[in-house]
Parts: sequence; structure tokens; C-alpha cells
Amino acid sequence: MAKSMPTPTFQSPAISSIPALHAFDSHSSTWQSSRDRINFYFKANRIETDEDKKALFLWSVGDTTYNLLESLISPRLLTDDDTKFIDVIKLLDVHYDAKRNITTSTYDFYSCYQKSGQPFAEWKAELCEKLRHCAFTTSALHRRPQDRALRDMYVIGANSNKGRQALLKEQDPDLETTEKIIQLAERLEEDVRHFSAPNNHNDYSVAKLHNRQRHQKQPDHNSFKKDNYKACETCGSNKHLRSKCKYREFICNFCKRSGHLERICRQRNEKQNSTKHITTIFKLNNLDRIEQLNNYSCTVPLKVNDHDIDFELDTGTFNTIISIYDWYKLGSPTIHPSQLELKCYSGARIKIKGECYVTVQYQNKNFQLLMIIVNGKSEPLLGLKWINILQLDLNSLIHTRIPIEHHINKAYDVSKLH
Repeated sequence: MAKSMPTPTFQSPAISSIPALHAFDSHSSTWQSSRDRINFYFKANRIETDEDKKALFLWSVGDTTYNLLESLISPRLLTDDDTKFIDVIKLLDVHYDAKRNITTSTYDFYSCYQKSGQPFAEWKAELCEKLRHCAFTTSALHRRPQDRALRDMYVIGANSNKGRQALLKEQDPDLETTEKIIQLAERLEEDVRHFSAPNNHNDYSVAKLHNRQRHQKQPDHNSFKKDNYKACETCGSNKHLRSKCKYREFICNFCKRSGHLERICRQRNEKQNSTKHITTIFKLNNLDRIEQLNNYSCTVPLKVNDHDIDFELDTGTFNTIISIYDWYKLGSPTIHPSQLELKCYSGARIKIKGECYVTVQYQNKNFQLLMIIVNGKSEPLLGLKWINILQLDLNSLIHTRIPIEHHINKAYDVSKLH
């Protein structure tokens, strides 16, 4: 009787019921968020050994991150037994979790205005994302909120870029350290300006050479042209050397120092050049409407990017101009390079930050208009281009706000007014 052959039993390979991890993509999520989800995944699936964690993580992390880890751990290998899971995580922590500067994050937080049409919930989420980098509760100054506010404003509102750069090198300085850095930066700038100031020793050398040649041969003084000398630093004339100037012992009426006249006093000229960055010109066509306009400015309120801005009417400029500080208030719209060159009435060039398009609301209409952003502090100026596009009634704006003075102190000939 034949023996029956035993039926072979086939056992299917064990398949893990654990759902796979998602590959990490630095463009769609942060490493901190992905790392937290990985830890939750291991806890939920009771994966506890370091070897299992490392194998599962490296298998699912994705080609881009795996190649990055191979470069970061070199010359060691990811497959080495002494390479632990915690070592791999620390490599990615260092690579992706570089701390942002606290003051820069604080500036980004306070500059995060609600955009036009943005729901409140979305704006709140954006604020909270920026808030977690500001370290308001963990900063070295978290127990001294006034010191923290002052320190942040020193960096945000500093006029010197070099001083701001020096401050941004510090991660979380206290108030005293911040003030010392600012003062040191100011002294360095003063020292640089001191070295770049023109030396006056050339006058003395030229004078000695001139005297020595005069003893050797008497030249014909009439043969010298006035452009043979540079402008005298005592009186401004170019007809003689400073050493021969008859005003060298005179006292300046402005700074009360001897050695020069008031008309070329450096302190006087520097004060005049710094009085006002951009001025406004009004042309008068009628003698009976001569008015005191220096203390008057006609302002036009406009809503720009949903922010109320009071512009000073300026018919002396074609473009509408705002300062970099007002640009921040408008939500920091995208700046494009500008090919313009602006000059104030003293002839000095005005540094332009760039130009940007903004939404202007006027008389229930929306306009997309171009404005110029300049460095430094200046009142918002409303130029002729905007005036023409918005069709502003200048007669109504000016004559309804300017009180006319009928009293004339002095009358001039018409030809002298042009």
C-alpha cells in the first residue's frame, strides 16, 4: 500500500501592518515638525530599540535627505554599527534648526500687517508662526520688558547700517552691551571721517616752494592766472594762497573761531545742508497774494494699501515719494530697482531705496500707482503724476486751506520775482 505523501505547507512572509513613514521634504514642512511626527509614530507603533528606529527612519526618509545625511556624516557611514539613531537626528537638527536672530525675528513679527483680503484666522496663524522665533519668554531680557523693547528698537530704528550689522552679530545681547556696540560703531565712523578729511599741509608746502622761487627769480605776478590756486580756505578766493590771505586773523561770525570768514564756515554749511531733505516750491503769480508759506504745508489724506497716509502736496516734484519708514507701515510691498536720480534743491543726491506699486483708494475708486522709496526720514510727498491721475482739484485744496494775507510788507518789481 502506497504511503500518502505529506502535503507541503507554505508560510507566507510576515508583512508589517505598520503604515509607512512619509519622506521628509524641506520645501513643504519644517524639520522640527517632521521630527516630532516621527517620534509620535514610533510611540504609536511601540518601536523602542535604537536599531529599529534607525532602520525604519533611513528606509523611509527619502533620497534627498538620505544623500544629505551621507554627506553630513562623512567620513563615517550610515550603515556603521556605531552610528546611532540619535546621531542621525542630531545631524539634521544642526543642519535645519539654525536659530534665527531674535531681533530680526522681532522685526518680522512687528512688520507683519494684515494683507488686503486676508482672513483674520490666516493672519493670526502667520503672526503666531513669526512669534515663536522672537523668544519673548526665553530671552535674556524676558524679565525686563522695557529693556527688551529698547534693545529691539535700537536695532530696528538705527540710522547706521554698520551699527545695525554689528548688533545683528550678537544673538541675544543685554541692553548695556547693545548701547556699547552702538557707541563704538559711531566712534569708528567718526574716526573714518576724520581720516578721509582733506589735509591742509599742502598749503604750507606750496607756500614754502613759492617763497623759495621768489628769492631765486622775481616772477611777473600778472602772468599768474587765478586758476593756479585752489580756493582759499579762509575767504574762498582763488586769487591768492591761504598763507597770504588778509582775513586769516578774522573771527567767523557763525562759529566764533578765527582763521576764516562766515561764508565758507564748514559748520554753517553743514547745518544748512541738513535742515531739510526735500523741500517744496510754491510759485506766486499775483502780487496781492504774497503769503507766508514757509510755515504752511497742504496735506492730502489718502488710503494706501488700506493704511491712512497724510501726503504733503508738492507741485515741485513729478513723482510721489515716501520714506523707508512709511514703506514699513504700508506692509513692506515688493520693491523694484529704480533708474531715477533725485536731487534736493541744494544739489545733493537723494539715496533711493527703490520703487513699488501700491493700491490707492480715492473717491470710491482703486488705482494701482507707482511710488518712490527713499532712505532717511521725510514726510510723504504727493507729486504731479499722482495729482494728475487722481484728478485732484488743487484750487480747492489750496485756497480753502491757506489764509490769504492782504497786508504787504514790501513790494518788488515783477521782473525780480522770476
